[in-house]
Amino acid sequence: MNLEQIDTSTTAGKAEVMRPTVEYLRKALAYNPITGIITWKESESPKIPCGTVAGHLYKSGYRMIRVRGVSYNAHRIAWALHYGEWPRHQIDHINRVRDDNRICNLRHCTNAQNQQNAKIRSNNTSGVPGVSYKPLDGKWVAYINVNGKRHQLGRYVSKQDAIAAREDGKRLYHAFHPVQIRADLAGEKG
Repeated sequence: MNLEQIDTSTTAGKAEVMRPTVEYLRKALAYNPITGIITWKESESPKIPCGTVAGHLYKSGYRMIRVRGVSYNAHRIAWALHYGEWPRHQIDHINRVRDDNRICNLRHCTNAQNQQNAKIRSNNTSGVPGVSYKPLDGKWVAYINVNGKRHQLGRYVSKQDAIAAREDGKRLYHAFHPVQIRADLAGEKG
């Protein structure tokens, strides 16, 4: 049947599931680590010709590939095809483009590490993660999450000072994903 049982200790308490072996994946799929594209070598459906790009894009932006009736994230399959084993934790898209599955853009990480590379939340009003304005006292607050706990980095009169404090905190606490230069904030006044 070419399926292997997932040990529950590697699935963060989720119920046991079956997944295809890497050998089966390599028989059915071809992965180009330079382009990140996965194609069918042996299609599981007569409707899908060999050589076709595997899977489809979900609304979330991730490419999903259906293997043996179960959908898998393409980036996890890419990792398994390239390294010869299923990832034990999460796979981070370094450039945050969810369907860019080039091997140079993927890295194995914990959930805490992956959150260091998360996009700005939709309810963020400052445009900078970890910086918010408190109108009651007219100050900008810088904060950072470390191991699931929020740490305040300080309260500042200027937005730029709060951003600088947040970037210092990110360099100190988020070594997995250090500060990226934000040209769009360079000329901003606060």
